[in-house]
Amino acid sequence: MEQPIHINEEINKYFEILESEEASIDQRVEALINLSNFFVDKDFADSFKYASMATIVTDIPRADACCCLGDRYLMANNIKWAKIWYRHALDDALRVGCDCKYWTYLPLIKFAQISFLKKDYDEALNLVEALLLMRKDDTEILELKDIILSKMGKK
Repeated sequence: MEQPIHINEEINKYFEILESEEASIDQRVEALINLSNFFVDKDFADSFKYASMATIVTDIPRADACCCLGDRYLMANNIKWAKIWYRHALDDALRVGCDCKYWTYLPLIKFAQISFLKKDYDEALNLVEALLLMRKDDTEILELKDIILSKMGKK
């Protein structure tokens, strides 16, 4: 298979791992994460294309790569692109038929956190309530709900 991009030997190494039939799933996931991080760090416009290609090769839900990229943009305080990646993750989780309880949960909790950061507490609380329908005893969601309610003066 022809390499989609020739950056340097390290990047080519990750593509070789993804293409290798001998690579374990752990090695493939590690390569996928490293590639996703590289493309975000370099702010490549094609990062979605390469992340998608990597997930197809590894047979891992594309939502995984999208959430990884969303996290990187969120850490860089680029809310616009973080939301775009989490939306891709959510769309893919609903379409692909992977573990929807996990792959819808992860982007939704990120959307709740972003809403909270933007001080849109009503939206954050709505998302948290939806998440609690999926995972009623999740401590992270319950803690986030308590924080939101305290910011709203309701606790």
